[in-house]
Amino acid sequence: MLHFIIGEARSGKSEHAERLAAGWHGTTVYVGTLFLSDRCEEAIKRHKARRPRQWQLIELVGNPETDVSLLSTALADYRNVLLDGLAFYITQLFTIFDIQPHELRGHALSLIRQFADHDGEVIVVDQPVPPALSRRTQMALRYVHQFLARRAHTLTLVENRMATPLLGRDLLRLDRRDESKQ
Repeated sequence: MLHFIIGEARSGKSEHAERLAAGWHGTTVYVGTLFLSDRCEEAIKRHKARRPRQWQLIELVGNPETDVSLLSTALADYRNVLLDGLAFYITQLFTIFDIQPHELRGHALSLIRQFADHDGEVIVVDQPVPPALSRRTQMALRYVHQFLARRAHTLTLVENRMATPLLGRDLLRLDRRDESKQ
């Protein structure tokens, strides 16, 4: 089953996802999307300290073909997969690695289908589309979010450490709520 959890930075969405996954039977892999940098180092340490020690870790490298392969392997090898930080990862692909939207769209749709068809549990954790991003990146993230929402078994909004079920149409409003401030 595919679960999509969304919330602002530091809302408690990752902790919610980790608690959910910790209650599942079988092997779990945490898929990290943050690239090691001074900016991300503290977040990486916090997330690592919270994770159960028996969970495995896969860190994405920023190359869509390699990362799709890593994620496909994770789906084949682990019953439960937790992917945290999709928006940050996609933003990095666009800015650092100059990935084109059509490339991303194909990779993302293929992965989301694999997530939805997985025999175990898959959680994708993300934040709403940040208004400061380029228009191209915003559109790509909204597209991925909508496809995730359509394929997800559960869609959850986390605000102030409180989890609330969310409908797909609400997700689109959430992704666009700060658009007028641009």
